[in-house]
Amino acid sequence: MTAYQKSTVLFFAIAVLFELSVGLVGEIKNRPVWGDESHFYETSADFAEAITLEKLTHYHEMSTPLPFVVYGVWGRLFGSDLFTMRLLSILIALLTYLLFHRILYELTSSKLALLGALFLMVHPYMVGLSIFVFTDMMAILLMLVAVWAVLHNRIYLYAIAVCLAILCRQYAVFILPAVWFYYYGRAAGIEKRGIAGISVASLVSIVPFALLVILWGGLSPDNEWRQLYLSDGLTLTPNVLSLYVALLFIYLFPYYWFSFREFIASRMILVLSLFLSLGYFIYPVEPSQFSVAIGVHTVGLLHRGLQALFGSDTIVQSLFYLFTLMGLPVLLTIGKSAIADLCDRKGRARLLFDLLILAYFLVMPFSYLGWEKYFMLILPIVILRLSMMMGESEEARGCQKQDD
Repeated sequence: MTAYQKSTVLFFAIAVLFELSVGLVGEIKNRPVWGDESHFYETSADFAEAITLEKLTHYHEMSTPLPFVVYGVWGRLFGSDLFTMRLLSILIALLTYLLFHRILYELTSSKLALLGALFLMVHPYMVGLSIFVFTDMMAILLMLVAVWAVLHNRIYLYAIAVCLAILCRQYAVFILPAVWFYYYGRAAGIEKRGIAGISVASLVSIVPFALLVILWGGLSPDNEWRQLYLSDGLTLTPNVLSLYVALLFIYLFPYYWFSFREFIASRMILVLSLFLSLGYFIYPVEPSQFSVAIGVHTVGLLHRGLQALFGSDTIVQSLFYLFTLMGLPVLLTIGKSAIADLCDRKGRARLLFDLLILAYFLVMPFSYLGWEKYFMLILPIVILRLSMMMGESEEARGCQKQDD
């Protein structure tokens, strides 16, 4: 058995035991629908009965239809009761974690791959996404397939994976420009047809979503939710940017702790971070008007937990400002690294992750709703990037010890 196989078997065993434990503790066989799972399950069960053009046009969701269709087909084959649907969620989660572990193993080490995959798996949101009927995990899985395909130059697989990822979540379109610039950044080391190939693949991959936009007459299904949420079309919401920058620090704190020297190495980045953080006082973390309208006054679990713990909005906002201030050096360091690699035209794997993270932060402020859960799509990419940073630091320390 190879080292990779040993690492995979160990991780898979831990993952299966963890999911079984979570399922038992969460009583997923008998527990009623949880949060947004109620309407996700209803839509999936509706598609289990029949998949028609009328349903694809007007189904009662804001996101693209692939997860509901897949859950619907699963329900038609094995039963559309809630527990059976949840079993599919566990299966998708296990596949996601295994692929994530493989990518990490290929890019770092057995230790970092195991720790990184476990860190992703035990994140509170990932725990929920892995056992309840939610659509996010399928998008994460397909994004990771697209990433693996790009790293191995499998353009056809990339085109299929990113196409399906966008059919899970519209904002997965951030993958397209990131991958294109990645190929541009490595153009010095490959034939020019590489850029042509990825350009064609990107255009082809967007066609199914474009057809849906024509069918819907907009960027989401034609229903009352769209009339409420997107009545003014896409708008820039900088508050969303404040939220996700804050999460870049607090959701990845263990990695920040071990890599903080990388983020404070540049005085220019520290000064710029302090300056940009002042924008928080204009665009603080706060629930959208749509959330407030339905009685939701937080942006997710962390926000809700801080409010319950401190009971003071002033303290909570001060903490989120601090999180944003600490997250900015991470984002700016990633941006600096991406610019350097683009100029060098060396096409390192880290460039792909840098560009994906930057593209995500450029696209998400145009979302109508800022929500902590939406950060989950980029969380695996940030873990990959920071794991590589930790691996590079360990390697540098090892070389230094040898020189000494």
